[in-house]
Amino acid sequence: MKKYMKRVLLMATCAILGSLNVMRAGHNQPGAPCVKMHFAGKTGSKYALLIMGAEAGEYTLDWGDGKTHKGKLNKTATRIQGNIEAQYLTIYGNIAVLECSN
Repeated sequence: MKKYMKRVLLMATCAILGSLNVMRAGHNQPGAPCVKMHFAGKTGSKYALLIMGAEAGEYTLDWGDGKTHKGKLNKTATRIQGNIEAQYLTIYGNIAVLECSN
């Protein structure tokens, strides 16, 4: 039951953040569209996201530690996975869809 509730909370958080927090960046890439999210899981645990771009281009993952990870953004689903590096993640790019369910 506890694991189920964590998944529901994570999915709800991602859905809310993914749909409501597409905004302009304030500090790292001024004027660049971005999505900011908070992970409910612990640092070091695994995550997986699917993103789709409004157009082909590039996305940047920023964990807030000064290091960024770049990748190709497609108009079809692009899978991003790895280990959570920090509780907060900013994804820069012209993102049309973010899916982060378990």
